[in-house]
Amino acid sequence: MNRIPIHVRLLGDYMAELQDQGLAPSRISNYVKAIRLLYRVNGIELRLPHPPSRRSIREDRGPKPEELQRLLDMADLREKVIISMLALGGFREGTLVRLQYRHVREDLERGLVPLHIHVEPEITKGKYHDYDTFIGAEAVEYLKLYLQARRKGNLDARLQPEDIHDESPLICDIRSRTPRPIGEKRIYKTIHELYFKGGAPEAGSKWRLHALRPFAPKVLPYSTRSSRRQLRLHRIHDGAHR
Repeated sequence: MNRIPIHVRLLGDYMAELQDQGLAPSRISNYVKAIRLLYRVNGIELRLPHPPSRRSIREDRGPKPEELQRLLDMADLREKVIISMLALGGFREGTLVRLQYRHVREDLERGLVPLHIHVEPEITKGKYHDYDTFIGAEAVEYLKLYLQARRKGNLDARLQPEDIHDESPLICDIRSRTPRPIGEKRIYKTIHELYFKGGAPEAGSKWRLHALRPFAPKVLPYSTRSSRRQLRLHRIHDGAHR
């Protein structure tokens, strides 16, 4: 069995992960060069479809609406939650994996849309300040169905019905029999696997994970009248367009 294509794909995933970490193109190129050299001295040539550049030749871009929809069409229920939360809530993956049911419980159980989420500084990048954001009807629907499947034990044959409480992770690691939060690397891997699943590895080379965030509404500073007023306006607007 020829495993070279698998190693090429893994090396491409590694390149994309380094890009998501914000490393300079020249540094990424050096890392990849060292790995390819290791293979070469063992008689294996890894030819990447998109070799790393030593300089930035284009800006990151977010997926177009039709490209985002294609990802959602391919995704399973949990993956739909991940994509829609990243794209519509504007979360960094490090914040998304730390969200718990308590962050959505009040608005979710009241059936409010957009659903308001307050993010504490402890789970933000840099831990500098808190902020408010919200997710729209599509993301709320995916989240409701996902939580229902967990409660009924329908998400995976290996998992038992789950008693979801305030401290339950909002998105679970599907590989764990006991509920634990999904990891940042698993979020990254999930998105990039969907890129390749769609038969468009070039998309993975152009999009970084945070490129999904331009779809999100602007996050709002907490404890200001304007942020609360803006949230009410979004709910009124959403209700008027249903």
